[in-house]
Amino acid sequence: MFRFLLSIIALCVLSSCSVVMAAKREGTSLDKVQGCRTRGQFLSSGAKVISSERLSCGDLVEVYQFQKERGSAARAFMHGLLDVSTCGLWEVVGTPIEACIGKNGCFSLKVFYDCDENIKKIELL
Repeated sequence: MFRFLLSIIALCVLSSCSVVMAAKREGTSLDKVQGCRTRGQFLSSGAKVISSERLSCGDLVEVYQFQKERGSAARAFMHGLLDVSTCGLWEVVGTPIEACIGKNGCFSLKVFYDCDENIKKIELL
């Protein structure tokens, strides 16, 4: 009886961890960044300034680091479906998989601004 009760409690505690991890949307996509036209838009999209240099002509060159976008509704749905169909046993496999997939990935961009802080050019590093 004790084992059964312990199993039920563990199932409730561990239930849907992989679903939540897969559904959590964090980071910035490269498409969103490419839509930015000013320095303010760049900074508001979650950019971390790595270096900044003002050129003699008044132009500004900055290097940014972004966290890659992660999270997927389709993956979350798949985890939920597998949880239900295996009565929660999928969590033993699904949660470590999501923990490995969810590692922080980053990309860096070098952005060239004119003297009015409008973007002239973006380079992926």
